[in-house]
Amino acid sequence: MAVFIKQGLNSSINISFFTIAMSDMLRIVCIQWANICFNPYIDNAGAPIYFTDLYGITGALTSGFACRVTLWVIVYITAERCLCILFPLTIKNIITPIRSKIIIVMINAMNSLTLIPEYSTMYLT
Repeated sequence: MAVFIKQGLNSSINISFFTIAMSDMLRIVCIQWANICFNPYIDNAGAPIYFTDLYGITGALTSGFACRVTLWVIVYITAERCLCILFPLTIKNIITPIRSKIIIVMINAMNSLTLIPEYSTMYLT
């Protein structure tokens, strides 16, 4: 992420790669949380919380969200590259950094909306 910030987020491909890096970082954090929750020593500690259930609510859905965002951004990059082949001289006018940011925000929003039914019906007991 630091490399893309240093390069500048003024091209659509840097914006896309920065988004992939952010979602992959979120997924790594979720996997590390899974390592903590599924540790057998945590279960033997006698805590009143079932960490496997806690991970299901806090980490599993978030990890799936990050994976879907990464996949959709890769689809967007692929479509952008196909447009580069179809319209080689006018691609900078078709896909601008502003449009790329709008598309990335829409990808994140649409994937976030799929989590609302899941999180509205889940709770810790």
